[in-house]
Amino acid sequence: MTGSNLSNLLIFILSNLNQIEILVIILILNKYQTYKMIKSGSLFLILTVLILLSCNQLSDKQNTDEAEFQSLFNGRNLSGWEISPYIITSIEDQILVISNNMRSKRGFLLTEKEYANFHLKAEVLCSPRINGGIVFRHNYLDENQDLANGYEFELYNTNNTQNPTGSISGISRAFWIEDTDPNAWNQVEVIAQGDYLSTYINGTKVTETHNRRSYKGKIGFVTQAARVLHQYKVRNIYIKELPPIETISPQIEDVMRSALHIPPISLFDGNNISKWDVVGDGEWKIENGIIIATCPDEKFSFIKSKGIYKNFYLKLKFKIAKEHNSGVFIRHSPDSININLNTGLEINIYDSNGYSYSWPTGSVVGKARAYMGLVDYEEWNTMEVFAFENHICTYINGIKASEHYTSDQYDKAGNICLQVGMQLATEEKRGSKVEFKDIKISDFAKIKMLGY
Repeated sequence: MTGSNLSNLLIFILSNLNQIEILVIILILNKYQTYKMIKSGSLFLILTVLILLSCNQLSDKQNTDEAEFQSLFNGRNLSGWEISPYIITSIEDQILVISNNMRSKRGFLLTEKEYANFHLKAEVLCSPRINGGIVFRHNYLDENQDLANGYEFELYNTNNTQNPTGSISGISRAFWIEDTDPNAWNQVEVIAQGDYLSTYINGTKVTETHNRRSYKGKIGFVTQAARVLHQYKVRNIYIKELPPIETISPQIEDVMRSALHIPPISLFDGNNISKWDVVGDGEWKIENGIIIATCPDEKFSFIKSKGIYKNFYLKLKFKIAKEHNSGVFIRHSPDSININLNTGLEINIYDSNGYSYSWPTGSVVGKARAYMGLVDYEEWNTMEVFAFENHICTYINGIKASEHYTSDQYDKAGNICLQVGMQLATEEKRGSKVEFKDIKISDFAKIKMLGY
């Protein structure tokens, strides 16, 4: 083969390779001494240029997503925005400063354009004592309208609240990232596509849910209706519009409750716990068709289902006193002796009577946070757990408590485990008491897809 033909062939091959593949080719050429033959000629230059081009192409590819984001704020004025009378704005060094006017009405700053499906990014500086919000799919500038026609990404940098920063206010509660500096600039994100909503703080997803309150509307900022000053700052506001969702299918809970008519199986007949194995030192006794579980101080105890389940709808009733601790583990690894957060997902039954507690009843512990106050301590409470593939959703007393798309670690079949544990919020770490009844499960093992 002539030098010219070799050059043309290599140019064709290298132009269709990425950076790593080109480097591999060079190593192979070097091994067979071919590199010595070409290093003094133009082919060496061609290889070098192609590597540099490949680097540039790789860089361009990495920046493709960023390039798709469009600025919502030009840093100079409020062109493209509309403003209500009860909000005060100013611009300082390309930073948008937002304040309330210390009247008892909310103020809004909204985009003129409406958005349906999008990924929104912004940086926010909001001290812990300040309460503000980012609204999206919001449809009214009128300060007399509440937020029930759209959504609010809460800006409230404290854990001692029902709606800390990142929460979709009143709908889905964000968990608190302990290493976040509440007095610094933090990047916040909202992804809305169809009825799926998720929020992020500094790259960490803090809540996600499916909700159908609003599918389209304006994006903007809202101030607190308060007689004291609430001021926060925003910069680098970008949006990327996402493809539309042609059909909004039923939600997981609607399908699994009734649509497929999977008959429930009782996991407790009211007489014995023959379908369960006891793990730990607790006592699990039956009285009047009720499982009554207690455990010693500083201990945990479980009953573990003999059956294993991956895709299912679990419904049960529980009764518990304040500060007493329980939970329902799902998809527990059958081959594991211990039952903990590494072997399965825990749906908590535990409130420590404070908003700052991380995982109240209904939470998927460590993953998705429920609101406080879903438990009635005087009556029986109903828990529902919906699990299909990587999608987990929980309800407490008919209210959606949490929703989570889990990792591969928990996308598997496993045991269901009922827990009674120590009272973690008390100094003495006393044992707890919890009661269970009406434990039923609909097994979706034979269903390949839900169609939602």
